[in-house]
Amino acid sequence: MTSFDFSQERRQSVKGLILIFIQEGRKAIKMFWPILVPILFKKGSENRFLIIGAILLGGLLLTLVHAILFYRAYKFHVKGNQFILRKGYLNRKVLTIPLDRIQNVKTSQSVLQQALKVMSLEIDTAGSSQKELKIHALSADLAVQLARVLSSHLTVTDPVTSATGNAPAPT
Repeated sequence: MTSFDFSQERRQSVKGLILIFIQEGRKAIKMFWPILVPILFKKGSENRFLIIGAILLGGLLLTLVHAILFYRAYKFHVKGNQFILRKGYLNRKVLTIPLDRIQNVKTSQSVLQQALKVMSLEIDTAGSSQKELKIHALSADLAVQLARVLSSHLTVTDPVTSATGNAPAPT
């Protein structure tokens, strides 16, 4: 297994472009299908297939440009005692998570991710009811090693002690 230096900024796998393109394409179809259906069934329009084709081609190009820009802007690294994620090309965001606040690190693979030979990594933190962040396309080696690095800072607590704040009484 290769050793990775997580102090340097990293990107998702290049195969992540395919995942981003598919996810954003699905969002676009859900958003714009109500516009395409009336054009398709409009009577007396001989150019409807040309119009729909032009709209779909434009949508594909915009989705491809968006996927590339999103991929290039999505970077992560571990600096000191923090996991730092930078994302967004229009609305830039920096998410900084102290490693001691990480409660759960999970890797998973959908069918498409299995076909592309990539994994996703989810991080849950203290004080959040939902996943804090998800990296969608990491090579298997990188995902496993990053999960180990982030999990190495997890602290194990006794559920009885953490719920009551006191150690259980001796019996």
